[in-house]
Amino acid sequence: MESFEETELEQIRIALNNKPSTDEVIRIVCQYCIVSEKDIREKASPYRGFAMYACRRYGDTSQKQLATAFSLHHSGSCAYSINKVKKEIIEGGWRKLIDWFEKQLNIVKPT
Repeated sequence: MESFEETELEQIRIALNNKPSTDEVIRIVCQYCIVSEKDIREKASPYRGFAMYACRRYGDTSQKQLATAFSLHHSGSCAYSINKVKKEIIEGGWRKLIDWFEKQLNIVKPT
């Protein structure tokens, strides 16, 4: 029989490896920016770029998988959007959406 500590440690391991799917990330971004999943998957927009960034940052999605999910012809096409969002984040952009998004995913930030 497992001890309480072993069970608790196993639950922590599972939680640490639990990453959102591409569909879940897209759904959450759409919820914030009030656009349809179809629009964010097919039409160029800043939120689409953020969704791609979030899939890479918080999920376990490869660029090839992103290209398929966002109807792109080349996996390199998503790199431009991801890098643009990264640059904007460094410059102070996207903070409100990132905070809200991380709250939706129950991400705890270190203090």
